[in-house]
Amino acid sequence: MTKDQFTRATAISSALADKWYPHIIKVMDEFGINSPLREAHFLAQIGTESNGWRSVVESLNYSVAGLAIFGDRLTAAQREKLGRKPGELALSPARQAEIANIVYGGRYRNTEPGDGWKYRGRGLKQITFRLNYEMCGYALDLDLVKNPDLLLLDQNAARSAGWFWSANNCNSFADKDDIVGLTKRINGGTTGSRRTNDWYLTMGRPRKITASPEAVSSSQGITMSDLIHVRLKHPHGLIFDLSNDRKVALQGSDFHLRGLEKGVLTCGFGKTVVPAKDWSEVLETYPHMVKDMERKGTLIYENDSASADDHAEDNKAVKHGREPVDVKNDKTIKTEEVKTSEAA
Repeated sequence: MTKDQFTRATAISSALADKWYPHIIKVMDEFGINSPLREAHFLAQIGTESNGWRSVVESLNYSVAGLAIFGDRLTAAQREKLGRKPGELALSPARQAEIANIVYGGRYRNTEPGDGWKYRGRGLKQITFRLNYEMCGYALDLDLVKNPDLLLLDQNAARSAGWFWSANNCNSFADKDDIVGLTKRINGGTTGSRRTNDWYLTMGRPRKITASPEAVSSSQGITMSDLIHVRLKHPHGLIFDLSNDRKVALQGSDFHLRGLEKGVLTCGFGKTVVPAKDWSEVLETYPHMVKDMERKGTLIYENDSASADDHAEDNKAVKHGREPVDVKNDKTIKTEEVKTSEAA
């Protein structure tokens, strides 16, 4: 995609194109957004999420009526108190922070006072919640928990969008030209799908997919026998969604105990045996994520099943309270039921 094509496809000014094109072209290459359909859907979704490529931080400058978007997370009295009144130009940062702390607090590791505002949407994709900042920061080698404003930098803002796209397997929806399904995957609902469709139609509907999914083999030379022994050196587990409603769940080096808020785990968890056929599909569906974990030493292949104590030293000082992360929905798999509408 040339810069001129990018400018025309996104319908943005030449100044905005100068700003974003160099980063977006690298991001699409890095995260396998490599066909006309994938490019069109990615750019359309980003156009919606970023208010036409103009914003990389979430605004909570809502009117009283506009706050209805958060449903029952705000009472009618709270909407009336905090929402923008007729004649007001904008809500103060303090009122916007109060809204964020109410609607985002207590979810997805937003546990401390002020976390809702601290981990509000940032980046071209509007990464939200501490959990997503943790996972995005880990993938991009950024300490986003301590410094979430790193996502305001152009390169990080763009790469965070590519990370989210890859982590949620959004290419699979783009390949099927499924705008509604893709919007649900990204937002947990269809809010904004009409605007996204407008962006998509602006770009021109691609006639066909010209790039097939890449076949990826293990970078560590593992022989695909009947079973693959995988060890995940990270406190989170990962759940990969496969075809026909199948899943591959990798155990993390930590686990969640109900009611236990603190503690140190010294057991050598994190080892999973996966059927070779299923692991081949993981490599084909999530190539960039797997290769990135291999590069960082987070994902390790073993010749056979290791005992629970073999790698205990690796896991010392790892805290409890971490839970598996579903790469399909990018949300914590909790011990209690999680509503689909709460997906970040």
